[in-house]
Amino acid sequence: MKKMMEKIKKYHPIPCAIAIILCFLYFAFFSKNNFKRHRELNQKITDSELRIEKANNRTNNSYNHDELKNNPELLEKFAREERNLQKENEDVFIIVNE
Repeated sequence: MKKMMEKIKKYHPIPCAIAIILCFLYFAFFSKNNFKRHRELNQKITDSELRIEKANNRTNNSYNHDELKNNPELLEKFAREERNLQKENEDVFIIVNE
């Protein structure tokens, strides 16, 4: 048993802690997948999701040509919503949610 204990090397905690800290610093700041890169990619994902949502809303709100041609109320609604048109003596306020 004594021989086995002699074979097991004791690791000093200070060099191990330094090695762990150095590895963390390398991966966090100097590797190609660092925190800054992850933050940039997450921002791109968020921007892309917003653009997709806006595009989906735009396509869901669009009407085909025949519907607009045959329904004057729908044509007026489309013109007011999509083209920001207004009647005379009317104020229109556009609220942007971003």
